[in-house]
Amino acid sequence: MLEKSNAEVKLTKTKMKFDDIFSRGRYTFIFCVLLQFTILFQLSNMFFPSFSFLVPKITHCGNTNFVELGWDQKEICSNIQNISLNNACKPVAVADFYSVNMQWNYLCKDALKVKTSLATIMFGVIFGSGLGGILSDKYGRRKVLLIALIFCGIFTAISSLSSELLELTIYRTLVGFFNGITIVITNVFLLECIPKNDKIVITNLISWPLNGIVFAFITYYFAPNWIDLARITSLISIIPILLLCYCICESPRFFIQKGRIMEAKNEIKKILAINKIKIEEVELDEILKEEHILIKSSESSVDKKYSFYHLFYSWDLVGRTLTLSSVFFIASISKYGIMFNMESLSGSIYLNMVYASGCPFILNLIIAAADIKYKWLGRRLVSMTFLISIFLSLSTIGFFHIFGIIKEFETLVRILQILTVCFTGQLFTSGGALSSELYPTGVRNMAYSILQVSARWGGVLAPYFFYLSSISESIPYLSLSLITIVTTIAFFFIIPEAKGKPLNERMPSKEECIFGNKKKIDIEMNEKESEKMLA
Repeated sequence: MLEKSNAEVKLTKTKMKFDDIFSRGRYTFIFCVLLQFTILFQLSNMFFPSFSFLVPKITHCGNTNFVELGWDQKEICSNIQNISLNNACKPVAVADFYSVNMQWNYLCKDALKVKTSLATIMFGVIFGSGLGGILSDKYGRRKVLLIALIFCGIFTAISSLSSELLELTIYRTLVGFFNGITIVITNVFLLECIPKNDKIVITNLISWPLNGIVFAFITYYFAPNWIDLARITSLISIIPILLLCYCICESPRFFIQKGRIMEAKNEIKKILAINKIKIEEVELDEILKEEHILIKSSESSVDKKYSFYHLFYSWDLVGRTLTLSSVFFIASISKYGIMFNMESLSGSIYLNMVYASGCPFILNLIIAAADIKYKWLGRRLVSMTFLISIFLSLSTIGFFHIFGIIKEFETLVRILQILTVCFTGQLFTSGGALSSELYPTGVRNMAYSILQVSARWGGVLAPYFFYLSSISESIPYLSLSLITIVTTIAFFFIIPEAKGKPLNERMPSKEECIFGNKKKIDIEMNEKESEKMLA
């Protein structure tokens, strides 16, 4: 009987693996709370210009009522200077939100100055996105994220004290810089510290779309003007800062990749203690040893230093980097081109924000459920589906402009614009998951940094891109649709499926390098073949 009992114990006890350390538990819940408030803070800073730089609509000047005349804003702006001089009046503008444009009177052509300010702010995000990956790969995810959140929160609060556009631009550019750092780190930190099977579900449920609805709610009820919005946004940063200080551990994978095994062991012990899981010291040492050997055997040893050069080390990495960068660029310029020009959408800015955020959230729920149920539904198929959907939406709007039937289909155009924003959410989610799963640990953060930089370039160009409509209303939409379909074709041939596969730990070998090594090897092989033939 005793032998039978011992046999049963051996059968039921399974060996713990490294990924089992991050099994669903209390630490996962705490990490999700961190993720929720960090993303809300990031989104609030990114969408701050959508409300705070909103171009109001001029309704009248003195006794001249433009609404009664039936003039659109282009017609009003082309005549406002003469009307204001002749009638000795000041233009009166209205909007759902009290923006910088209203307070400092940036109307018509002067509104372009605000768009330039917005582009400058997005440059800050670009530099932050580029630097964030390097810093977190060198100093750790938790430490860099904490410092970036602190400074981002401080400058967000200070920006509310600005008395002119230049001053506001400087502070918001600093906000964008530190916000860019946090955006890069969050995704990689998340994927390294949550259960493997829950990755796609958590990234869909706790995401920008859901927080876009929360942001619209906060703005409507608590922040009717840009000053209050900046101050409330800064308060949001307090929660993730406190969690990082007292509850969240550094990523053990980061320490193992750096060869700092004892520090990785200490962090794992903290995580297991929070989850109330006990493990033998010997078993933990064995798990760490196996993980370290796995990384070393894949040319990710502790002494190896990687740079952005390694993202273009082999043809496979070149193709993946360029294609995924294009996907993020398209998603960003499509999304922010519409969100940063909210005045071009009919209806309430608050409702448009809810629609533009609620639609992706519902879509995320559907994709998350389908991801669990259908094994064949991978990141690759999801990304391609929504790339094609964006192409069709933008092309339709472009052709409406070409044929001069845009007014007849005004409601449909509004729906297609909101759907375009909706579809971009899945490109960010699936594309981010693909980048984290396809790139080796040593360059994973840098790869996501490159994608974020591409996205931010889209954000920089977005405020101006739709000003191309001054040449022809169809140009912005048809240009984007062309770029989208080309990227879709490249995606089909270059990007492999990564769903259900373990994180890639292997850097390409020297034989796969495209910078001369392969040629040298081929020459050596030819020499050996020649020697054999002569023999």
